[in-house]
Amino acid sequence: MESLLLTSILVFSLAGIIVTFMVTSARSSKSDLYSALGASCNSFIDHSLFRFFRVPYDLWGGIYYIFILVFLAGAWISGFPFWGLLFFTLLLGALFSLYSILIQMIALRNICEWTLVAAFVPIANLGLFLVFSPTPEVAEWISGWYEEIFLLVTVLSVAGAVLAVFSFFTFLSFMNDLRISAWEARILSYLSEGLTLFVAAVLSFGAGILWVNGVFEEMQILSLVFGIALVAAVCEFTKTSRIRPALVLLSLKENDNKKEERELLKRLSFGVEGISLISWIFLAFFFVLPMGTFTVSQAAGMYVLLVTIAFLFSQLIKQDPYGTKR
Repeated sequence: MESLLLTSILVFSLAGIIVTFMVTSARSSKSDLYSALGASCNSFIDHSLFRFFRVPYDLWGGIYYIFILVFLAGAWISGFPFWGLLFFTLLLGALFSLYSILIQMIALRNICEWTLVAAFVPIANLGLFLVFSPTPEVAEWISGWYEEIFLLVTVLSVAGAVLAVFSFFTFLSFMNDLRISAWEARILSYLSEGLTLFVAAVLSFGAGILWVNGVFEEMQILSLVFGIALVAAVCEFTKTSRIRPALVLLSLKENDNKKEERELLKRLSFGVEGISLISWIFLAFFFVLPMGTFTVSQAAGMYVLLVTIAFLFSQLIKQDPYGTKR
């Protein structure tokens, strides 16, 4: 079964490498890359949202495939004692593939079959692993490294909370005039991408912790934490793909007819920032404090209450001054 799994992952990965090379070649040479329906993919692969920390997604895909090939080579040469590490790599790759698919389908609404296929391969690899992997060996590996993985998730959560606080106050300073310039949006996008990286890592390693944890009360808390991490991920995706570009676009326009739209977008942006900040602070506290400090109902109640307060408080920002003359 292990041989079938590794062979299947190799076949899918080789197909992904071929498609990724095609996308990289088209992007580098500035040549047109057409989908099966005849539509050009260049409007997507040349877009700023086709980048993470300014590195195109196809190059990130190449790094992912290098890691996978190294794992597979080690498995066939000397056996494979690192099943848990492969699981985390595949899960992290699948999360970023899902992120790129959502960018393409929701944010840009530009379907390119080649980039979709390239993003689908890591998700397929994870599915193959979950179906054919030796579950006892994977659980044993994660259990053996449980304390170290828990410490890593704690560090990632605290680092994410610190970055979220910095991002929040940076956003407030940039929105002092309720306008966002292109370079301000770029800085905020970098911060959101950093938070996206942290939350993807927390979700990946947190899934391993949740998998092998056998204490019912702790599993309840970890499930709640998993849900809060998903909320934080949705907030960062919304900020990067929808709010930042819209704020820049509206800031460049002086049309008074856009005043209501500006006000609505301003309130939405402050609300999302507040929810993101509270979510990250809660993630940090959940992992830093002893697991039995709160019951799941107490923790969920406090989170919902603070998120509600944060959102309502964010809507008390002074009225939009775009209509005033400067």
